[in-house]
Amino acid sequence: MKRCCLLLTILAMALFSGAGCERLQNPTAPESNDAIQKSQIKPPDYNAAEARAKLDAIAAKVRAWVAQHQAQHASKRASNPMTTAASSKVITVPNDYPTIQQAVDAAAPGDKIKVKSGTYNEFVLVDVAKIEISAVGHVVVKGGLVALADSVMIDHLSIEPLPNSDFFNAAIGVLAFGLSSFITGVEIKDNTISGGDAGVVLLSSSSCTVKANHVSGASIGGIVLSNAGGHILDGNTATGTLFGIGMSFDCDNNKIRGNSCSSNVVGILLEGTGNQLSSNTCNGNSGFGIQVITASDNTIGSGNTGDDNGGDGLRLEADAVNNVVQKNTFLNNVGFDINNLGSGNTFFKNKAVNTSGV
Repeated sequence: MKRCCLLLTILAMALFSGAGCERLQNPTAPESNDAIQKSQIKPPDYNAAEARAKLDAIAAKVRAWVAQHQAQHASKRASNPMTTAASSKVITVPNDYPTIQQAVDAAAPGDKIKVKSGTYNEFVLVDVAKIEISAVGHVVVKGGLVALADSVMIDHLSIEPLPNSDFFNAAIGVLAFGLSSFITGVEIKDNTISGGDAGVVLLSSSSCTVKANHVSGASIGGIVLSNAGGHILDGNTATGTLFGIGMSFDCDNNKIRGNSCSSNVVGILLEGTGNQLSSNTCNGNSGFGIQVITASDNTIGSGNTGDDNGGDGLRLEADAVNNVVQKNTFLNNVGFDINNLGSGNTFFKNKAVNTSGV
């Protein structure tokens, strides 16, 4: 668990790496005045120190909260015969139990929890594997959910993340978090998450799916991955955040496809190895469309767009090496359409005009 603090710190530090620009098809040509001006363009201030401190505090609270509540729930489950039920059942909230947490506490693996329309002021710990929590009608959760068990599904909720002293004092919509080993198989889909610090966070996790969620107004990140691999992020929308989708530290072999990350500071922040980005829309961000840091052997393309951004459409930092960029469109950006500060990166069949280092 000590590693979690380091991971989030690294994520924050990665966000605040330098901002500059470059050009494309003729790397031997001298820089024009326009190119020099573009190289000086920077996105809005990330407020690095404040974000680092906040992420450190979140990580510390997560560790303490999980340790406390894991022991409490383990004791509760040992004395609860309902957790060892032989066959799956449907539990309805509020008919069977008045709160989502009480329904989870009464559930066994394979159970389905159906939540009827209403507003639920809850911070829900989901520590039962293979259960489904889904809305029947319009369900608003003012608080958040933490998945600590494998193969949990969270579906069709409207979540307004709130901080709470009993819930690691951070406003996260859905957090999937591995304890002694990686959490796997969690599915977070069709949820609407508004405000807070982060919409969806995957930590110490693998082979999860985040699909068709709408995240807006998070102060740090829409969808955040750290120490997370083999995930599928498909068809999500993230707006009005520091970064729409962010990956940091050991984020390998993820598939990021068909997401819309516009009107953020940075659309997608990519770190790791073997990730595939395809058909993502990263237009109209105040900073960069896609920013690549500490990343190697990733495939960016086909079908990504990064147009009309306030910085570069695609920016590869100096530690971005041996990545393939193919069949994308980066146009009409205030900075460079493609800005390659790294080495060994290859580019072909991209649509871009103002480029550097390609």
